Amino acid sequence: MTIIEAIEAEQLRDNIPDFKAICGEYDITPISFYFHLGDREKEILILRFYDSRTQMDVAKLLNISQAQVSRLEKGAITALRRYVSVPAG
Repeated sequence: MTIIEAIEAEQLRDNIPDFKAICGEYDITPISFYFHLGDREKEILILRFYDSRTQMDVAKLLNISQAQVSRLEKGAITALRRYVSVPAG
């Protein structure tokens, strides 16, 4: 992870809907979760929640459909929920 990715990941914490609610009492940082995302999911979350772009804007930028953006965004947030719900070992 680059410094830029680390900064982006930390800034996503305040912009992803329910990030704090999802993570609750767990000591989950955006950086640790960021490692578990694919490049496309990272890009979509950054464009959506850091750059405040609409799903349609993101779709045009990435040359994919708005439905694909929606699915990938939802999948990334679902992955976050799964990530924090797995008990530590």
